[in-house]
Amino acid sequence: MKSTPGPWHVKFERLGEGQFPYHWIESTNVFSCVCNLPSGNTHPENEANARLIAVAPDYHEEAYVLALLVLQSDLYKDPDVRDQVNNVLAIHRRVEEVNP
Repeated sequence: MKSTPGPWHVKFERLGEGQFPYHWIESTNVFSCVCNLPSGNTHPENEANARLIAVAPDYHEEAYVLALLVLQSDLYKDPDVRDQVNNVLAIHRRVEEVNP
């Protein structure tokens, strides 16, 4: 997947007295702002969104590896497990199509 190299980290600062903190995601390996979150949302919501976005690349890869392991195991025989693994693999393909 070609995206900004990780790991990604949440950063924030207050722009002024009484203002919500401004959140952004930056990469450790390159000087790059991966994502800005406007202060229109509440502070806890922006912080939760920022943390979720920051772990997305790692989560994406780990979910894919786990799906491949389950695919090769007896667990894959269970129809519910098979559906979930197929969903993870479909999401992985969608991400890879956007970032070839």
